[in-house]
Amino acid sequence: MRYCFYIQDGHADTLGGSFPSAHDSSKRTDSTSIMTSSVLLNRPDTTQDSCLSSGKLIHINPPPTYPTPAELYREFPQDIQRCYKAQATISTTLFVMIKSRWLDDGAFEGVEIARATLAEVNPDHAALLEYVPKLMKVDFSSLREPWYDYANQTKIDRHRVWLLAACAVHYNLDFGLVMRYMPDETLAKWRDKDRILAAARPVVSDEDYEHMYRILTFGCPAEFNWEEPAENKETFLRRGNHKTIEENPEIVESSVVKEVKNSHVTPFPRFLVVGSPYARTTPQTVVNAEHETKKPRLCFDGSTVLNWWETSINMITPTTNEAQCTFGLVFMAFLVWIWNLRISYPHTEILLAYVDISSCFRWPRIFPCLVGAFGFIIGAYFFAANAMVFGSVVSASSWEPFRRAISGLAESFFGTEELVEKHREYLDMIRWEDEPDENVRFVPAKACSQNKGIRNEDGTERKTPHFIYVDDNLMADVRHRMRFTLAAAIEAIFTIMGFPCLILRQCALALDKWGVLLVSHNQVLLGLVINTRQLTVSISDEYRAETLKLLHTTWANRESFYVGEMEELAGKLGRIGQAFRPIYHCMPNIYASIAFALRGNDGFLLSTDKKYRELVKAAKRMPTNDEDIREINFAMKQAARAKHHSKRRYWLPLSLKEEIIFLRKILQDASIQLSTHIGHLVPRDHAFETAGDSCKMYGGGWSTDLLYIWHLKYPDEVYKRACYKNNKGGRAISINVLEMVVIIINFAAVIFICDHDGIDLSDFPVLLNWCDNIAACAWINYKCKYSLIGRRLARLFVGLLLNTKIGIQADWISTHLNFIADDISRLKQEDADGNFDYEKLRLTYPILRDCRQFQPSEALLGMIWDVLLNNACPDPLTVKQLKPAALGQFIS
Repeated sequence: MRYCFYIQDGHADTLGGSFPSAHDSSKRTDSTSIMTSSVLLNRPDTTQDSCLSSGKLIHINPPPTYPTPAELYREFPQDIQRCYKAQATISTTLFVMIKSRWLDDGAFEGVEIARATLAEVNPDHAALLEYVPKLMKVDFSSLREPWYDYANQTKIDRHRVWLLAACAVHYNLDFGLVMRYMPDETLAKWRDKDRILAAARPVVSDEDYEHMYRILTFGCPAEFNWEEPAENKETFLRRGNHKTIEENPEIVESSVVKEVKNSHVTPFPRFLVVGSPYARTTPQTVVNAEHETKKPRLCFDGSTVLNWWETSINMITPTTNEAQCTFGLVFMAFLVWIWNLRISYPHTEILLAYVDISSCFRWPRIFPCLVGAFGFIIGAYFFAANAMVFGSVVSASSWEPFRRAISGLAESFFGTEELVEKHREYLDMIRWEDEPDENVRFVPAKACSQNKGIRNEDGTERKTPHFIYVDDNLMADVRHRMRFTLAAAIEAIFTIMGFPCLILRQCALALDKWGVLLVSHNQVLLGLVINTRQLTVSISDEYRAETLKLLHTTWANRESFYVGEMEELAGKLGRIGQAFRPIYHCMPNIYASIAFALRGNDGFLLSTDKKYRELVKAAKRMPTNDEDIREINFAMKQAARAKHHSKRRYWLPLSLKEEIIFLRKILQDASIQLSTHIGHLVPRDHAFETAGDSCKMYGGGWSTDLLYIWHLKYPDEVYKRACYKNNKGGRAISINVLEMVVIIINFAAVIFICDHDGIDLSDFPVLLNWCDNIAACAWINYKCKYSLIGRRLARLFVGLLLNTKIGIQADWISTHLNFIADDISRLKQEDADGNFDYEKLRLTYPILRDCRQFQPSEALLGMIWDVLLNNACPDPLTVKQLKPAALGQFIS
């Protein structure tokens, strides 16, 4: 029996420039040439009987043979914990009918009418009817040959798509079998599982080892068992992608071509999805398309649903048995390492470097039977996802155990000269910053019980740890150790992810970024600028300029706003707050305005939008079953979305206008470095401790570390307002506010005393202030959200922060332990001149015997009373100008 391959015009028939789809009923418009010799004739058992004109046949003898499903399953077994299938439809039945030749010409009376009717129902049906018979005759055995030309691909190879489609048809549109048939790169069969696990075993936990074994042996996710309702699959097929896909064709094309050539997704004609019960589509979107500094990405939107009865793939993907994500702890650990390096090397340059790991989220492969479930459609193509997708709820957790394994291995490899020589080619690709000259000074770091440097008790030095945040390995080391650190990082990445074989696959080390790396004391890592000479974490000049531009354009002379605009501004400033903590205290009115506008949107929508009222009503229902819970959750999300996306405008209050102007002044002031000293971020022993307390009439504080004590009687009007039973008219002063006043005066006292006593602040010490008021502690450590007076006091507090190297943290202490400060705050006047009997206090508490009496200055107290009584908003830049001596004095 002779095997036939259909050709037209002397070329193998292809799917043309665009494949018919549910959104495009047009037929094939062109024909793309294929090198028939490479596809058909370059076989030792092939004889070319004839290559005739249009519509003729090429005859091949003998016909190719392919592995049976049973043979493929023996190589990569099925797993009941990981399976997907959609319910049968007329479309899936149609494919069976076509392949079984039930609809061939003359099969039964009226077959032509039946074919025409089916084709009219859905253009994808027409494509199935036209192309499946042709695909059944295609020899796709060349797919198993290595793809040596992958790196040169600039667009999707339609010939390869045609062969993949033929393979899918042969295996009854079971994309899991297609993946099993494909060469090693598709499912990463080339990976030496035993070698990887043996290398990682000593440096990972038992739990991570089990996850690594599972991912290397079976794939991802840990669990997925879903029979999708036919109407749910059809809903997502009809919905398509987000509009950003059509708006950014160049980004989309470059992204999918990159994923295809790196064997992360496998392209097929889109019409095969409707005929396959093993495939579905998930909406795709482009993020950061218009962002000036972030790389645009094609993302998998596995969460969005438009109706409560719909099921997205993230909703159905279990996460219980996935690995724990801990990369959020990495950045702080990295700063702690830098701090300890500086302790051990106070006068030596600390260098920074990073290694970008290529396609880390794609490295874990998806279980073959699930590649169609995680697939997606873009344009004329269906992309079966054989590697983990960027946007799944398990994408990060699937990478985590390998991230931790690379980190542990890299640390264990440190100090090997052989590795430096082994990777000399890569090390010679990067550049090194010149040695610092003799005028360079390094900000010191002080050892404490929590940070003792990098030397062990026996005098040896610790091996350098590696801090991998998602795909970036952050490294810090002194110059003579850094080459060992870099070599260890390269070896660890290759040990886990495979040594380079560029003829078949991309290098696990992102060579484009590695080739431009400058090992330096100053690096932009995770969007933040880290400087090891100054020991600071800062916002980049570019981001500062970007935010300032927003304040100068969108928010210049504005009289109104809507929620989305204000949330964008809050996001920008919040990002700055990651490096410059005082900014949080400068934007309470922004947060308050967002909350106010959201409440306003809620009321407006309730009164004007029937659909919104129905959502709110549904969200308040008591659930009785799982469907009720889904409906309630969906209603809550949709109601929240409606509130946040409403275009209802609100007037900017005067306080908010002043806040925006002030924020603009801060960003414009080049003398204000938007940075925080690492010593104020890492856990460390506090240099000084203070305590304070307040009642409605008095406040006081003390410190045995700095030997001071103070006591203050509040003005009569302050006491009067503190006694108000309610806050009608906003004139009441809460005890929380008075407790915050005490902390601010304590902080001012510490600034004054450190200057007065000449205390060295070069290591940026941290003050711990004990207080028995939880609200006041939160206002100092984070920000004041609700109290108007508290917000204004925060601006005064920011002015003090801007003018000192001292950091401050407030912590709660129970009232019965805060008895000294409590007694100080309630110290009674002893004479008509307003003097207090401190000697009695010192006799009661001998610990206070050597304490000096501190008196806050009239300038400082005047600003505080002005805030409490006159609703004043201090300008932090004005407070910043106060010299430490202007904050108070000793009076005894």
